[in-house]
Amino acid sequence: MGSLTELVGYEPKDCREVYGIINTRQVTALMFHSEMADMFGFLGLEGFKCLHEYQFLAESAGHRTTKSCYLCHHDKILSDDEVKSIDIVPDEWMRYTRMDVTPSVRRQHVEKSMDQYLRWESDTKEIYCHCAAYLLEWHKIDDFNRVKHLIKEVSKELAKLKELYLRLRASDYSLDYIVSIQKELCCEYKCKSVSVKD
Repeated sequence: MGSLTELVGYEPKDCREVYGIINTRQVTALMFHSEMADMFGFLGLEGFKCLHEYQFLAESAGHRTTKSCYLCHHDKILSDDEVKSIDIVPDEWMRYTRMDVTPSVRRQHVEKSMDQYLRWESDTKEIYCHCAAYLLEWHKIDDFNRVKHLIKEVSKELAKLKELYLRLRASDYSLDYIVSIQKELCCEYKCKSVSVKD
């Protein structure tokens, strides 16, 4: 139960189920960012790769905090339910090298992946809001505060993502523009990654 579609009409019975939904989303997010980083590395777009590597690190730390909060508040281990795999990198790419990537393929996949990324984070925020509403209704304030923090984090990520998304759309996904912002993104997200690791 990690997607927004699966949640429509679903009503969790207790905190364990709410945390299960969040846990599944967080584990899937780690796969999402890892595959995005691989894909952008393959496309030779180091800045986008660094962005997703940073998100992977930051969200991995967030995932550990969620599991620790559940243990602290409920005295139980939050088990990892079955998580569906996520496929970002097209299977046919496994036959090619980075030297085979054409400018049109690079541009096309940047546009497609930005749409996926925006949809992913928007859905994540909605899922967390859904979970927070149940926790608040049940007067589980400590748990609610954890999810409220997750909503704040995903909202900040969404704001930055929307800014980047609009810049890319304004350039009509010009490959010249895409290449020109890679160094800027690399610098920003490599610095942020160092702070997560420390």
